[in-house]
Amino acid sequence: MISIAAFPAIKVLSLALIYKLAAAILQPLGGGPIISCLDVISKSVLYIFAALAVVSLMFFFSITVIITAGNLTIMMK
Repeated sequence: MISIAAFPAIKVLSLALIYKLAAAILQPLGGGPIISCLDVISKSVLYIFAALAVVSLMFFFSITVIITAGNLTIMMK
């Protein structure tokens, strides 16, 4: 069940790393608006990663509550 949330999180985090790496590689070639644009994109993707992490945590909590509620009737017997 962890892989359900881990795979997209790793994918988004690697995308942010790629944008940050592209901005770092292009920096010595000349400062331009494309470098600042890549940096802003990488920061935005990191915000998306943070939102994904919070939603994944809420997903795990909701699954736990559903499983606990389902087993509650069995535990009452």
